[in-house]
Amino acid sequence: MINLKSIVDIINPKYCYSCSNEVQEDGLCNSCWKEITFIHNPSCIRCSNPFPHEISEFALCASCINKEFNLDKIKSAMKYDSFSKKIIMLYKNHNATYMAKFFAKILVSCGKPLLDRTDIIVTVPIHFWKMVWRGYNQTSLIAKHVSDISNKTFLKTGILKTKFTQSQSNYNQLQRQKNIKDTFEVNGIHKQEIKGKNILIIDDMITTGATMEECARILKLSGAKKIFGLTIAKSVHKSM
Repeated sequence: MINLKSIVDIINPKYCYSCSNEVQEDGLCNSCWKEITFIHNPSCIRCSNPFPHEISEFALCASCINKEFNLDKIKSAMKYDSFSKKIIMLYKNHNATYMAKFFAKILVSCGKPLLDRTDIIVTVPIHFWKMVWRGYNQTSLIAKHVSDISNKTFLKTGILKTKFTQSQSNYNQLQRQKNIKDTFEVNGIHKQEIKGKNILIIDDMITTGATMEECARILKLSGAKKIFGLTIAKSVHKSM
């Protein structure tokens, strides 16, 4: 006997987001799932950069050791490589908003230890004109799904982008820090909600961490207690 779901699948089949092969559930086919390089332990206890060998679970990577950060801990689901770039760029630049829940489920799975300690979710914001050009804030859509799944408060306008900046992609770490400095502010209507709370910042990817660190800085200035970061992908660097 054919059930209703089977009829719907026949009429409206699902296809892999990457290769367009037919699939049973929204997302990726088995072959494309295998293309993802998920980040596992052992990894840096602060930024989750993977180590190439077994090491203490409390170890810091070379980029984090002996340095002070406003971001207390960062977790990324996968390595930023040619495949993860392909599916993230599809989502960001080709109006593929249907992928938001797919990425949210990945973040909830990998970010559970951080979500368990989180009071409020915010996102790295985009400037008004970029929002007009793209038509949507890709990270905000993902964060809303993460909020719904985890039952955490989501402040869609918790952080505001007050200055338009050039893309960070062509800058080194110092240039990125300078480019993004003083371009965000905490939304005044949410300052009391943020004070004394653990805040989780969601973004699609992290390279040097300059953008998320700047967001964490202004949140700490507004009285936030702990700041965590959660991203789909991370540019992996050589660890010690």
